Amino acid sequence: MASNYPPGVSGFEPEIAGYDTSEDIDHREASCQNEECVEFDNVEEREIVLTKEYASHNVVFESWTWTCPTCGLSSDFESEYEDDGYDG
Repeated sequence: MASNYPPGVSGFEPEIAGYDTSEDIDHREASCQNEECVEFDNVEEREIVLTKEYASHNVVFESWTWTCPTCGLSSDFESEYEDDGYDG
């Protein structure tokens, strides 16, 4: 079967096919970043919607947004780590 991809490229790579993603309710430490808010730098475990993108080579990208209930400021957080248990 003919392919539009160069040799060695299947088209299933995450950069082409997209990442496997999931969304879960989770808990992360977060604090308000608004210096004028009474919750500023008050680090607590917060309930968030966590989005995970599973890339090739066992790399996982996490992102979540937390909105301060006191002042309404939204803050975006991101992290990246290796997950040896993921076979992507």
